[in-house]
Formats: sequence, C-alpha cells, structure tokens
Amino acid sequence: MCFNFPSWPWASREQTADQQVHHVLNRLAFGARPGDGDAVRAMGVDAWIDRQLYPERIPDAGTEQVVARFTTLGKTGEQLLADYPPPAAVLAQLQRRGGTITAADSATLREQGRQSYAFLGELASSRVARAAMSARQLNEVMVDFWENHFNVFAGKDRTRYFLPEYDAQAIRPHALGTFRELLGAVAKSPAMLYYLDNWQSVADSGRPMLRPAPRALNARQAARRAAAVPQRIAQNPPLQQAAPRRRGLNENYARELMELHTLGVDGWWLRVPRRSPRREREDDSRHDLRGEPGDRGGRGRARLAGVTPEHRNVHRDQAVASLRMRYTAGGVG
Repeated sequence: MCFNFPSWPWASREQTADQQVHHVLNRLAFGARPGDGDAVRAMGVDAWIDRQLYPERIPDAGTEQVVARFTTLGKTGEQLLADYPPPAAVLAQLQRRGGTITAADSATLREQGRQSYAFLGELASSRVARAAMSARQLNEVMVDFWENHFNVFAGKDRTRYFLPEYDAQAIRPHALGTFRELLGAVAKSPAMLYYLDNWQSVADSGRPMLRPAPRALNARQAARRAAAVPQRIAQNPPLQQAAPRRRGLNENYARELMELHTLGVDGWWLRVPRRSPRREREDDSRHDLRGEPGDRGGRGRARLAGVTPEHRNVHRDQAVASLRMRYTAGGVG
C-alpha cells in the first residue's frame, strides 16, 4: 500500500521561524519575557535548547542574589522546627509550666501557628522569582514538573519543615538527571519519608534485627524505665502520635513507589510483598534526560540504602527477595 503523504493536511504545516521561537518558549520555559524572542532567534532554536539542557553552564548570578534574600531556604528541617515550633509544642511547654492557659497564652499560640507556616511563603516566593528571572528556564520547568510528580502535602503534620531542603537537595539537583537518581533522592528525603509514613516503618516484631537485643533489665531497672516513659511521651508530641501505633512495617510509601512512581497500577505486582522502600532497585534506564549515560553502578545489581548504627534496631537481619532481586541484610545484593 502506498501513502501520498503530501496530500495529508498536516504534511505542509511546517512552523515558521517565529512560530518555532514562540513554541519553544511556551513549552520549555515559563513563557517569553521581553527580549527572549530576539535572543532565541539570534541564537537559533536548536542551540538554545542545547544550552538549556546544561543549566550549570548558564550564568545566573542575578537570580541567585534574589533567592539569597530568603534566609529560611538554607535551613534544615531541624533548624526550622527549632526556630518555628508548631503550636502543639508551644502548648506542651505552657502545660508543663502549670496553671491555666491565659488569654495571652492563646494569642501566643495563634501567632506561633501563623509563624510555623510563614517560612513556606519564602519557598513559594523563591519559586516564582526563579520562574520569572532565571536564565535556566528549562531547569525551572523540570523542577516544577518533578515537584508536582513527587508531591508532598505541607499540611500533613510536620512535613512542611522539610520542604525547603526537599526542593534544594532532592528535586533541584536531579531535575535534568537520571530518573533513578531522582527517585532515590526522593525516597531518602525527610519530606517524603515523613509524608508517606516510612519513618514509622520498622521490621515486624519477632524478627531478628541487625542490632542484637538489649540485655535484660532487672525488676528495679524495668520499673524505673516504665515510669519514665509516660513523662517522655507527654513532653514530646511526635512520641504521642507514634506511641499508640503497632510496631511493624508501614507499606504506605512502598505502595506509592510501585503504583505511582515506577511500576504502575495494573496490579500485576500485587502478588509481590511490598516491603521496605529503603531497599532500592536499579532500573533499566541507561541514560539521563539529556540522553547521556547515567551512573547505574552495574546492571542488575540491587542496592540497600546505608543503614546507620542508630537505625540498626529497626532493620531485620534477614535477606529479602523481591522482583527477582535479592537484598542482603547488610546492604548490597
């Protein structure tokens, strides 16, 4: 069968040079700013796209100077939590002080609630500033895309405190890199761990742990420790939330990782146990988003995120097989 392509309506719809410039600025940037059209036309569309694929080569000092004014962006989640504690923590301090909550205390709590969200305004403002000012337009478009794909909810408990470092450390460095490296950074980020509850996930009780069981306490030591637990829980709001929960695996993030971020929702993998998403699997992607080889660390090799000494008591001391991969208790399959 022979097709007469020139007779098809779309065959002659070649864009003019001006249309190409308009198209690329609308799709690979946040629209045309004054002078952008002339700059792209002078450089050439292909050359402009190639330049945008390597944002580290594009000077952008003006944008960085503006973003540097937002002082909270450089702080860790722990620093933000200390500087802008949630009202529940302030309320706990007032209750430990004793007495009734006064009108002044109520005003303090309201103001603290406002301040505990105020730093999110700086993050939003910095995103708008980058979109409007940055010469690295494609990079900013991809940061916006991936932060929507790997979205976390600022309104869930304390997730908001980790959002600035989520943007700066998990998403932004990998926006034009390999999907595998981006996925790994997101999986290990405090924001995602907190939002989808993987911080609560520990090995099922009764299974051997990487850290040996502690030495048994005598009756006096056990009584002293039991008496101290309620006081510690009362002074620490996160412990108040975690205390009633059953010890064991939390599969919330593992399910999101498989259904939304990697394997899809068709359900063929439902027969596979959804276990700790700390165990990471090398995907089959050999190139990054620019078409260049990525650092995959060896085809078909399974890797386990490093287990720090203080977390050895939440990881099971057993090998796990999943999706035709084998993961040792120590870290590398």
